[in-house]
Amino acid sequence: MLSLLIATALLQTAPAAATIEGPRDNGMPKTDYELVAWCHGALAGQLELEPKAMADMIQIEGKAKVAARAKEDAEMARERRAYLKDYEHALAAAEAASPTTIHQKGVEAELRGYALWTATRNKDPIWLMLDWGMWDPNDVGCSEAAKRLYTKSSLFGEALKGSDAAPDSTGAELPAAPGENKTGDNKTDDSKTGETKPAGPAAPPLSAPTPSETPRPAPTLRGPQ
Repeated sequence: MLSLLIATALLQTAPAAATIEGPRDNGMPKTDYELVAWCHGALAGQLELEPKAMADMIQIEGKAKVAARAKEDAEMARERRAYLKDYEHALAAAEAASPTTIHQKGVEAELRGYALWTATRNKDPIWLMLDWGMWDPNDVGCSEAAKRLYTKSSLFGEALKGSDAAPDSTGAELPAAPGENKTGDNKTDDSKTGETKPAGPAAPPLSAPTPSETPRPAPTLRGPQ
């Protein structure tokens, strides 16, 4: 992975006697929906640190070394943002297909993922760079979970379109409703009445990396709906 190129370069500048540790996950979610939401928060936090990590990298390594791998760094940045879009599409598909409101559980999981970087933000520049450069969302199965979630949710959503009946237990593996009204309107709280909600619009397909050399602002976390 491209992240190994950065990690190798950064390790050369780290204190020789130091113990290298990346950010700790502090408990991974068990369902695909909550795991993908966690991944979205964790990756958003990593992208948020990118400007600071790159500035520190130039100060520590020098402009020449950073410039020598600029192409690889840009490719990795595009890849990370493509992953983020994939997570968003998978989460949207799951929320559209779920017979109950699940968005708030996703928000809570996302905040736990974002908190992965709390300690890193307070570290010295060299250690912040190492944490940032070594963490890869695929090491914890984020992309695989997003693909599973999107596929199951899309199939489940199509089944709901053709039937007014509640889905059976063979549908997508989505977490139970937290009891929140997703739209904020006057609809009945479905988690209390047991009523099903109509399937939402089909989610867009998983994204492919979009070539672009123009830096984009760090993404924000998905909030309450």
